[in-house]
Amino acid sequence: MDNLYTPQEIADLLKIKKNTVYELIKRGEIKATKIGKQFRISQENLNDYLKQPADITPAPQNVSQTYSKVYHSAQSSSFTNISGDTRHSTSGLSDLGLILCGQDQILDSLSSHIEASPLGGLTFRSYMGSYNALNALYLRKVHVSTAHLWDEATNSYNLPFISHLVPGTRCIVIHLVKRVEGFYILKGNPKLFSGFDDLTRDDITFVSRERGSGARILADAHLYKRNINPLNIKGYGHEVMSHINSAAAVSSGIADVAIGIENVLPQFPNLDFIPIQEESLDLVFLEESLSLPSIMTMISIIRSDNFKKELSVMNGYNVEGLGEVLMGEIPF
Repeated sequence: MDNLYTPQEIADLLKIKKNTVYELIKRGEIKATKIGKQFRISQENLNDYLKQPADITPAPQNVSQTYSKVYHSAQSSSFTNISGDTRHSTSGLSDLGLILCGQDQILDSLSSHIEASPLGGLTFRSYMGSYNALNALYLRKVHVSTAHLWDEATNSYNLPFISHLVPGTRCIVIHLVKRVEGFYILKGNPKLFSGFDDLTRDDITFVSRERGSGARILADAHLYKRNINPLNIKGYGHEVMSHINSAAAVSSGIADVAIGIENVLPQFPNLDFIPIQEESLDLVFLEESLSLPSIMTMISIIRSDNFKKELSVMNGYNVEGLGEVLMGEIPF
């Protein structure tokens, strides 16, 4: 019979915190079964998680009422219909709850605040990376996307990409936070890893993020700048789907190095972090969506003192400039 693990046992195996396992279940990245009031993860599901390539996006697992609202469909062009709810309608997205696209935990908090507001209504999450999220916005598959895409030519974030990925469309861009992207390594840096040039060493195994993610675009831009051929990097073709997956790969010994954001480090006590650069996480939506009460509610929340205080105590965020409009105009 297939072994069934508890979340704590999975946490011990992967050398991560139990809360991180619950987050992976919530995202649909680890499949779980509800037995009574407890989650159980099979050996097969654990193996699937460890081998998960970028072109497979897990469907949401209806393992509990708590997680039933997670919307995770990077590969799907269809959306769950919320009939009769007109607070979120826009071209191609009528009768849907508000779909927020991105992976940062800020969106969890923002979703909760929107739903708690009388004009907010239902929200759903999609966990696509930045490049694909902007494409989904252009195709009217989501209402709101987050992005952290570095343009090496201008040394700036997001705005140069929007004109190409959402062409001929008026967009609103609102700044959320700044955060630091860097290398995950084992505590104490046993391989004496120092930066991109070391990725071609024979004793270094790397794990990549999926194509289209901000971390992957950052890594590829730095490799190109340094004339480093990715084919000379052991493990470059092994792709994972999130910052947590990247950190877990290093924590569990699958890889020596991965790239991700600093604020997941508290969930991995055996990891250290080498900063690469500070990045800008921005929120993007279509100007036509300003007519939606749910969008206006979202803007008010982002600009509120309470939301700023909430983010300021969360690990790894610089909230200076939160709510600043970087593109377009908001009529209040």
